[in-house]
Amino acid sequence: MMKITIICFGFNEKVTRSQPWHMADGLASTLSNNGHDVVLITDGVTPPVRDYLISKINNLYERNKPSVELNKQLNRTKPDVTFVFIGSHELLKPNRFKLAGNVELVICNARFKWKELKRISISHFINESHLLGKAMIGSLIPGWLLKLGYRMTNAKNILYVSKEAQTRYSAIGLPVGKLLLPSIDDCYQPVIKDHVVSKNITVCYFGPPLMLRGGLLAVKAFDQLAKDDSTVRLKLLIRIKDEPYMQKKVKEIEQSISQSDYKNRIDLIKKYLSPLELKNELDSSSIFLLPFLLTVSDSPLVVIEAGLTGKPVVCLKTPGVTEYVQELNGICVEQPEDLGLGLKQAVDLLNNPSRKNVKRWPSWDERVEGIVKGEREL
Repeated sequence: MMKITIICFGFNEKVTRSQPWHMADGLASTLSNNGHDVVLITDGVTPPVRDYLISKINNLYERNKPSVELNKQLNRTKPDVTFVFIGSHELLKPNRFKLAGNVELVICNARFKWKELKRISISHFINESHLLGKAMIGSLIPGWLLKLGYRMTNAKNILYVSKEAQTRYSAIGLPVGKLLLPSIDDCYQPVIKDHVVSKNITVCYFGPPLMLRGGLLAVKAFDQLAKDDSTVRLKLLIRIKDEPYMQKKVKEIEQSISQSDYKNRIDLIKKYLSPLELKNELDSSSIFLLPFLLTVSDSPLVVIEAGLTGKPVVCLKTPGVTEYVQELNGICVEQPEDLGLGLKQAVDLLNNPSRKNVKRWPSWDERVEGIVKGEREL
């Protein structure tokens, strides 16, 4: 058994079902359940209550070095292995990661190509720069500079949370490293069902009203489908918060609906759904439309959770998204204007008697324990 420390920024109760905190929680819980001595260190203000130990400190870093508080905590725990959740841009601050134990860096963001970055307009980037800034900067940093920064960290290895991230970062000189792919809550594991031809088809979009998540694109794509199919409906499950920007984005979606020729077939639900409420809404939907323009954190869970229902998922080709959609028999299209065609393909797939049931998703035990044993992939 090993002493393991996990360092994760902003680990709060309200975000543990979002990435990258879901990954940190799954890693910590599994290692602890398997008998390892686990401590998660965070600067989160309201960390959750867990069976493993969570140590809250005020600052993880000071002047781009480990803070005095962090070093004191590490000196007390004396870890064999220290996992640190980072964005790739942090490799430009290598002194942060000169820590106790064998350091494993978990890169949580994808690296985008220019053709993917061009999906974001200047005005949209300005409005959502607080989310997109670091992700885009991390994609534009030259590979040689990231490679140099990594060498200066003295880290033992790198973990990636998607295969595409592993491919793209290793192509610019970072280590091939290891894969730590996400697992999901047990309630989302697939249930084998007999094929039933759908008569009433509901397309479902769910998530926050952010531009990068594609809520407005969902309405436009549905209009293309509804033009040729008088029976389909669109359900928008918009996760709302009190921030003025979020409220503004909701109003933009409402305006888009009001201008649709098929607005009488669009249902808008504005609510922060519990996991059970969300699961019920997924179960009552037919097709999922999740057009991520870019991802802030790699491997968004909603794509996996939707795909495990066994129903078609339609997405844009985006790193950290495409591989899971394809694994779960979904559809990826190249550009936003192709989403309507993707929905039409999904309708055909939905009514195909040869459509296959999805397999059980690997558990956290299957994902995690091999990481400690030193295996490269799971």
